[in-house]
Amino acid sequence: MVVKEVIKVAIDLYEVQLLTADTFPSASLENEWVTAVWADACQHEGVKYRITPDLHKMLTRQGTHLHSKLKIKGHKTVTMYYNLKAGQSASAKDKNKKLVAKLLQDTGADHILFLYLAKEQAREAVMRQHIYRHPAIGNLINEYIFGDQNSLGVRYTEHLGNQLLKATIALASTCIEFCLKEWAEGHFDDTTFTVSENSVIFASHLADLDRFERLTIPHNLYRKLAAKLLANARYYASLGDLTDLAPTAGRMREQATDMNDNPLKH
Repeated sequence: MVVKEVIKVAIDLYEVQLLTADTFPSASLENEWVTAVWADACQHEGVKYRITPDLHKMLTRQGTHLHSKLKIKGHKTVTMYYNLKAGQSASAKDKNKKLVAKLLQDTGADHILFLYLAKEQAREAVMRQHIYRHPAIGNLINEYIFGDQNSLGVRYTEHLGNQLLKATIALASTCIEFCLKEWAEGHFDDTTFTVSENSVIFASHLADLDRFERLTIPHNLYRKLAAKLLANARYYASLGDLTDLAPTAGRMREQATDMNDNPLKH
């Protein structure tokens, strides 16, 4: 039936909004999105249907579904890329606990240590480079958004432009941070992904990305980061290159010239 196709397209478009605009939209923004994606879905199928309250509710629940699915991917990514080992021995748990505590330090410049490349994590804070470059971020984006030919990043690639949007990078980082916390006691503890806690973390990552972009404007580092993440994701999905991607320069320091306002700090 055509109406089923309209619903399917509307769900897809709503999830694209969650992935690229705001994964924790306000009630008013949800209403705007529902109206827009339903109209677009009807236009896509060449029909006109009035949206019902039940369909409206179904669309706004997509955020919960997205977070649950992303969390599953995030758990796999975190255990693989941060070398967390499941085990019942006291030594294994202690090793995991110390590692996670280090990665999630919430004081000083090391607050977001898990976002740096492993080799950068041992450096002094002022010397660290490549923030938001840890491969776990790219892997989670690749797996969830570009995992196969039916993924949203493949079917709705035109919505992504020529670089990943900050909301997408912030969402992946929020999920990784949450999944690391599930190992805080040295063993995996399956925890509910709540809006109240993670919307604050998401907003913090968005603010950090804004600050990173602002402080590194002379070197255009944010665009290079976002373009590289998208280029890697497209390669992962066998989509080919984007011809208008900005050329990437050699290895550059990811810090502003003003050492009193270090963009690498949280």
